[in-house]
Amino acid sequence: YQILSQLTVLLYLIAYLLMFAAVIYLRYSMKGAKRPFRIGARGNSLLWIVAGVGFLGSLLAFVLSFLPPDQIAMGSKTVWYSVLFGGVALFVILPFVILAFRKPSWVNPKSDFVPFHWQTDPQSQ
Repeated sequence: YQILSQLTVLLYLIAYLLMFAAVIYLRYSMKGAKRPFRIGARGNSLLWIVAGVGFLGSLLAFVLSFLPPDQIAMGSKTVWYSVLFGGVALFVILPFVILAFRKPSWVNPKSDFVPFHWQTDPQSQ
Protein backbone atom coordinates (compact mmCIF):
# COMPACT_ATOMS: atom_id res chain seq x y z
CA TYR A 1 0.00 0.00 0.00
CA GLN A 2 2.85 2.40 0.78
CA ILE A 3 4.37 1.92 -2.67
CA LEU A 4 1.08 2.82 -4.37
CA SER A 5 0.75 5.91 -2.17
CA GLN A 6 4.26 6.98 -3.13
CA LEU A 7 3.51 6.34 -6.80
CA THR A 8 0.44 8.58 -6.53
CA VAL A 9 2.53 11.32 -4.90
CA LEU A 10 5.14 11.07 -7.65
CA LEU A 11 2.54 11.39 -10.40
CA TYR A 12 0.96 14.42 -8.72
CA LEU A 13 4.37 16.02 -8.32
CA ILE A 14 5.01 15.59 -12.04
CA ALA A 15 1.80 17.53 -12.67
CA TYR A 16 2.94 20.28 -10.31
CA LEU A 17 6.36 20.46 -11.96
CA LEU A 18 4.68 20.85 -15.34
CA MET A 19 2.32 23.55 -14.03
CA PHE A 20 5.08 25.64 -12.47
CA ALA A 21 7.16 25.39 -15.64
CA ALA A 22 4.12 26.14 -17.83
CA VAL A 23 3.25 29.37 -16.04
CA ILE A 24 6.70 30.78 -16.79
CA TYR A 25 6.70 29.49 -20.36
CA LEU A 26 3.22 30.82 -21.13
CA ARG A 27 3.99 34.23 -19.65
CA TYR A 28 6.63 34.70 -22.35
CA SER A 29 5.11 32.76 -25.24
CA MET A 30 1.62 34.32 -24.95
CA LYS A 31 2.34 37.88 -23.90
CA GLY A 32 -0.87 39.28 -25.37
CA ALA A 33 -3.23 36.84 -23.64
CA LYS A 34 -5.85 38.34 -21.34
CA ARG A 35 -5.26 37.16 -17.79
CA PRO A 36 -7.83 37.41 -14.98
CA PHE A 37 -5.06 37.89 -12.39
CA ARG A 38 -1.37 38.66 -12.30
CA ILE A 39 1.43 38.03 -9.82
CA GLY A 40 3.12 41.37 -9.23
CA ALA A 41 2.18 44.73 -10.70
CA ARG A 42 5.02 44.97 -13.23
CA GLY A 43 7.51 42.62 -14.75
CA ASN A 44 7.87 38.93 -14.13
CA SER A 45 10.26 38.85 -11.18
CA LEU A 46 7.63 37.92 -8.58
CA LEU A 47 6.27 35.27 -10.93
CA TRP A 48 9.76 33.78 -11.26
CA ILE A 49 10.15 33.73 -7.47
CA VAL A 50 6.78 32.10 -6.76
CA ALA A 51 6.95 29.59 -9.62
CA GLY A 52 10.65 28.95 -9.03
CA VAL A 53 10.20 28.18 -5.33
CA GLY A 54 7.20 25.99 -6.16
CA PHE A 55 9.16 24.15 -8.85
CA LEU A 56 12.21 23.61 -6.63
CA GLY A 57 10.05 22.47 -3.71
CA SER A 58 8.17 20.03 -5.92
CA LEU A 59 11.43 18.79 -7.43
CA LEU A 60 12.88 18.18 -3.95
CA ALA A 61 9.74 16.31 -2.90
CA PHE A 62 9.86 14.31 -6.14
CA VAL A 63 13.45 13.19 -5.55
CA LEU A 64 12.88 12.41 -1.87
CA SER A 65 9.74 10.41 -2.67
CA PHE A 66 11.87 7.71 -4.23
CA LEU A 67 13.56 6.97 -0.91
CA PRO A 68 11.90 4.15 1.06
CA PRO A 69 10.73 5.15 4.55
CA ASP A 70 12.70 3.84 7.53
CA GLN A 71 9.58 3.57 9.73
CA ILE A 72 7.97 0.88 7.57
CA ALA A 73 9.58 -2.51 7.12
CA MET A 74 10.18 -3.08 3.43
CA GLY A 75 10.85 -6.49 1.94
CA SER A 76 13.20 -5.55 -0.85
CA LYS A 77 14.49 -2.18 -1.95
CA THR A 78 14.82 -3.56 -5.47
CA VAL A 79 11.06 -4.12 -5.60
CA TRP A 80 10.47 -0.64 -4.14
CA TYR A 81 12.58 1.11 -6.77
CA SER A 82 11.35 -1.11 -9.60
CA VAL A 83 7.69 -0.42 -8.86
CA LEU A 84 8.24 3.33 -8.46
CA PHE A 85 10.45 3.85 -11.51
CA GLY A 86 8.43 1.43 -13.62
CA GLY A 87 5.11 2.91 -12.51
CA VAL A 88 6.19 6.48 -13.17
CA ALA A 89 7.58 5.52 -16.57
CA LEU A 90 4.41 3.59 -17.46
CA PHE A 91 2.01 6.37 -16.49
CA VAL A 92 4.09 9.07 -18.16
CA ILE A 93 4.55 7.14 -21.42
CA LEU A 94 1.02 5.67 -21.65
CA PRO A 95 -0.74 8.90 -22.81
CA PHE A 96 1.81 9.32 -25.60
CA VAL A 97 1.21 5.74 -26.75
CA ILE A 98 -2.55 6.32 -26.79
CA LEU A 99 -2.02 9.56 -28.72
CA ALA A 100 0.19 7.81 -31.27
CA PHE A 101 -2.44 5.13 -31.94
CA ARG A 102 -5.53 7.35 -31.87
CA LYS A 103 -8.17 6.87 -34.53
CA PRO A 104 -10.21 9.51 -36.35
CA SER A 105 -13.35 7.57 -35.41
CA TRP A 106 -12.81 8.55 -31.76
CA VAL A 107 -13.80 12.14 -32.55
CA ASN A 108 -17.51 12.84 -32.32
CA PRO A 109 -18.46 15.16 -35.22
CA LYS A 110 -21.56 16.33 -33.29
CA SER A 111 -19.49 17.50 -30.34
CA ASP A 112 -20.01 21.10 -29.22
CA PHE A 113 -16.34 21.51 -28.33
CA VAL A 114 -15.33 25.15 -28.02
CA PRO A 115 -11.74 25.91 -29.11
CA PHE A 116 -9.30 27.38 -26.64
CA HIS A 117 -8.84 31.13 -26.81
CA TRP A 118 -5.35 30.84 -28.30
CA GLN A 119 -6.76 28.85 -31.22
CA THR A 120 -9.19 31.60 -32.23
CA ASP A 121 -7.72 34.87 -30.91
CA PRO A 122 -4.78 36.08 -33.04
CA GLN A 123 -3.60 38.44 -30.25
CA SER A 124 -2.94 35.49 -27.96
CA GLN A 125 -0.42 33.95 -30.32
